[in-house]
Amino acid sequence: MNKLAASLLFVLLTACSSIGLQEAKTLDQRIAFAYGTNTALRDAAASAVVGKRLAVSDGEFVLKTTDQARTTLDAARMALGAGDTSTAEGRLVMVLGILTQVQAYLNSKGAQ
Repeated sequence: MNKLAASLLFVLLTACSSIGLQEAKTLDQRIAFAYGTNTALRDAAASAVVGKRLAVSDGEFVLKTTDQARTTLDAARMALGAGDTSTAEGRLVMVLGILTQVQAYLNSKGAQ
């Protein structure tokens, strides 16, 4: 797992436990959590565009990027369902890296 993705995962899992949510431990739970994170980033970008804190072109970039992340999450879920945990884990790590970059992008634009 790359360091950035591992850091994001640690922060997200710590945040869950700090507000009383059960920590995502299994690969299936971590994939589900990544879906939620992806949705939250999409919602944040849409709200920022509506609130004029983010340019429409930046919002479109975030939506396209999170669409790609969702496609990769779908592939991870399918791999897991087929019993290929190595592929599922690899795809999840890749998505976590993408989501970390999207979060940093939104922060750099002052959208979060």
